[in-house]
Amino acid sequence: MTTLRTAPLAAALAAACALATGSPAASQPAAPDAPPVVFFWSSPSELDAAARAALIPAVEAAARPRGAPVVDLSPAAAPAPALAERVTRAITAYDAMRFGDALFELDQIVEAAAEHGARGLPRDALVDLFLYRGLARTETGDEAGAWSDFVRAATLDPARLLDPARFRPSAVKTFARAVEQVVARGTAPLTVTAPAGARVHIDGRPAGRGTVTEALLPGDHFLWVEHPAAPPVGRAFTLSGPLAIDIPDQPSAPPGDSELRRRAARLSAGPPLLVALRRDGGAAIVELRAIGRRGAVLRGAVRLAASPAASAGALEAAVSRELDRLSAAARAGRAATAAPPPAEARRWYHSRWLWVGVGAAAALLAVSPLLLDSSGEPAPIGAVVDTGALER
Repeated sequence: MTTLRTAPLAAALAAACALATGSPAASQPAAPDAPPVVFFWSSPSELDAAARAALIPAVEAAARPRGAPVVDLSPAAAPAPALAERVTRAITAYDAMRFGDALFELDQIVEAAAEHGARGLPRDALVDLFLYRGLARTETGDEAGAWSDFVRAATLDPARLLDPARFRPSAVKTFARAVEQVVARGTAPLTVTAPAGARVHIDGRPAGRGTVTEALLPGDHFLWVEHPAAPPVGRAFTLSGPLAIDIPDQPSAPPGDSELRRRAARLSAGPPLLVALRRDGGAAIVELRAIGRRGAVLRGAVRLAASPAASAGALEAAVSRELDRLSAAARAGRAATAAPPPAEARRWYHSRWLWVGVGAAAALLAVSPLLLDSSGEPAPIGAVVDTGALER
């Protein structure tokens, strides 16, 4: 008798049903329950560096009980060069009659002062820098260099008087002559245009905020600007007539949204929260931004008081609320992903895999007359199959 082999047909139908209904083994595991990560950022300005020291503990106090890591992405503020201390050491070397050592040190300080706009040098120390370099050059026989330094010192502060009990009479007379020469030149206007809230320093002394105009003696001068949201800007300049200096507004910015998401992924953390300190004119504001796949969303802001420490409590509360919201949203998203789709959306006849299985079964039925029987001979086309054998 010819026997019809039904195993391939049953396997095809079983596979089609499994694909149509969806087996538990094909589902993906749920994502781990990772807490959010807090990124803190502030500009490298000296103002923000002081505020950051008071604000970071408040952010950590909100994040710690929720298991959220805190990452400070703030660039380090550039410290003011210790030029005043170096001038003091050079004067000590001069008083000890080590004129070569004093001159070497003073030369180095002049170069640093030109690079940083005399940042770190109060006015008296800046005048001493050139006055004592002139004195040291006199002792080493460089009369031309000494006169140039006396003129520069007199230009910075023509009201400076030398104590005859401390300095040689020749030095006192030379400096008085330098003062007469620079005062006779008259003055020229200097206008410095700086960003709103920026502090302008001219020749080692505060000159005001924002746009500043002053009348200065022609000659060499120093300028440095303390930007509220960027590193300080310093330069040396020569005034020979009306001069305008424009300091561009180039505030620093935190990393972009995609970079923050990549950093969070490297930490195996949940959704990122950016806590950023920015300044709007003279006001300091801490913004909270949730970083999602579609970009950043502003979730709140805390306006800082004159003392940032006074606003630490408000910031801690705001960060706590946002971390709780992010955690709840992440849990809800994971639950929605893990839940099976509604039954009406998975009707059996909607699955294309079912019809693939049915097609495979039909193909098997089409070629079944050619299947081998138990004797190994093919059944002729059109032969009658003994269905009773199937039942037996």
